[in-house]
Amino acid sequence: GHSVEFPFGQRLIIPGDQDCHAITPAGGYAATAADTARFFDQLSPTAKKSILSEESRREMQQRRWRDPVNLLESHYGLGLMMSGPGAQEWFGHTGSLQGFISRTSYFLHSGYTVSILTNASDGAAYPWVDGVLSILQTFERYGAPNPKWAHWAGRWWNSWGATDLVPMGDAVRCANPMLFKPFDDTNTEIHPSSKDAGQIGKTSGYMSPGESARLLRKRSGEVSSVQLAGSRLLTREAMIAQALATYSQSRVT
Repeated sequence: GHSVEFPFGQRLIIPGDQDCHAITPAGGYAATAADTARFFDQLSPTAKKSILSEESRREMQQRRWRDPVNLLESHYGLGLMMSGPGAQEWFGHTGSLQGFISRTSYFLHSGYTVSILTNASDGAAYPWVDGVLSILQTFERYGAPNPKWAHWAGRWWNSWGATDLVPMGDAVRCANPMLFKPFDDTNTEIHPSSKDAGQIGKTSGYMSPGESARLLRKRSGEVSSVQLAGSRLLTREAMIAQALATYSQSRVT
């Protein structure tokens, strides 16, 4: 069973052998995210190995019913959910019982299969799948990082939250880990020119394009902070210490 703790101290045990009644055809079995992804991956018409014929798989993916009121274009085939046509076209399914929710999607144009299983009925499985896809597609677009700039990677903080520095190709992209899709076309790019120095390239006009970027180090050689034009990013511990020093004496008047 699955144990859920409530804020008021009580614990609820959700049995793993509950009777699913009418939704038995749609679930009621246990699997890992990896096994679920493998199952949907072999439903692709291009899969080399599958429990179904290619003709059956293509028949399953015919859009036979459209949800007329869904905010996102949503269709149903023979046992499969699917999006409308387009660059992010997918088929797959969601699943939910008490204490769990999942979404698995096979993306036709990239061939990626992504499965997210959460241990909460209100988990964010649906947007997280799109977020994982955006990360994979961004690495596919820009490529593996140049080993010369791999040391720029890390999570840094200021008063507005966290920023992830992610080397890709010959640049370092600044991602927002608070978003379901941390990468998009608005991400700031840093172009390193030496071990600890570079220049801010593509970015919003509000984010100092063309200004300098630097890694600042302690005497020991460890990177202590990141300077992006006039903004300094700190470690999590340093950010907490700075906030406590600034606001611990504050009084509400």
